[in-house]
Parts: sequence; C-alpha cells; structure tokens
Amino acid sequence: MRRYLIAYGLLWVFLYCLHGLYLGSLYGDVIGALYGTAGQGDLKTFWSTLNGWNTIQGVHAHGMGLAILVLLVAGVWEEIYFSPRSKTYLGTLWMIGITLHSVANLLRVIPALVLGDLIVMGCVAASFAGVVRGLLSGAKMQEVGGKGVVR
Repeated sequence: MRRYLIAYGLLWVFLYCLHGLYLGSLYGDVIGALYGTAGQGDLKTFWSTLNGWNTIQGVHAHGMGLAILVLLVAGVWEEIYFSPRSKTYLGTLWMIGITLHSVANLLRVIPALVLGDLIVMGCVAASFAGVVRGLLSGAKMQEVGGKGVVR
C-alpha cells in the first residue's frame, strides 16, 4: 500500500503543478482586471473577480497540501501499527478522501467536499492513532514482501 500512496501522491502533485501553471497564465489578466475595476470604482466587479481568483487559488493550495500530506503519510507508513488488512483499508480511504475532496473542490460540490474532508480527517486521526499505538507498544510494524511483520 505504501508504494500505491507514493504513486498516488506524486500523481496529484503533478496534476496540481499543471493547475499552478494554468493559474500562473491567468495571473496577469486577473491583476489587470482588478486594477481596471478598482480604477473605475466598480467595487462589485472588483470583489467578485477577487473572490473568484481566491477560490481557484484555494483549490490549488488545498489540493497540493493534501497531495503532500499523503506523501508524508506514506513516508511513515511502517510506523503505523495496524494489521496489513487495516492498513490497506486506511490507505484506500486516504485515496478516496483526497480524490473526493479534490474533485468536489474543483467542481464546487460542497456536500461531496465536506464528505471528502471528513474522510481525510478520519484518516489523519487513524494514522496518528496507529503511530501512537506503535510508540506505546514499543513495537515496529514493517512490511516485508507485502506482509506486515512486527519487529
């Protein structure tokens, strides 16, 4: 599962890099529009344009942050002291939650966005609990040949 999480996280980082390039290509036009509407005193259009720009920047920032988070989790995957089956379920939920969050945030489907966030928050809590469980037990869970082995 660790390798899947790494591949998954790197895929999302790449996609959000492309998204960042797209945002960068829009930056000059957005700033020009903001200066133009501010100079004309058209505050309604100014704030509408600024809010729209901030929204798509937020999609980019949150998506990139979650992609990096799943890479960090993959980096400590062996320290999460759960059974291999439980870790498979946890890794799958990480991928489902981040995908749901990212797609729903891009499309602005708020109920799906909230569900994705709740799944990710549950995964963060479960991953934390697995690390603490390993610390308290003094054991270390390692994946050897696809099998979880307590060391």
